[in-house]
Amino acid sequence: AKIDNLYVDKRFHRMGIGSKLVQAYEKFAEDNDACQLTVQTRPTQQAIAFYQKNGFERAKSSYLMQKTL
Repeated sequence: AKIDNLYVDKRFHRMGIGSKLVQAYEKFAEDNDACQLTVQTRPTQQAIAFYQKNGFERAKSSYLMQKTL
């Protein structure tokens, strides 16, 4: 499964909204028999840290993040 775009308005950063959205998509992916979740993230430390905090690891390219479900 792949997350194409995930944006949270800056006014709502650091409120857990992004993590809740990732968790909801992760559950949806698992319920539909996906075994891996990927996202092509922005090349910022904040974006990379967000996905790492949510269990993703860097994959082949430096901005492709993946998580085994």
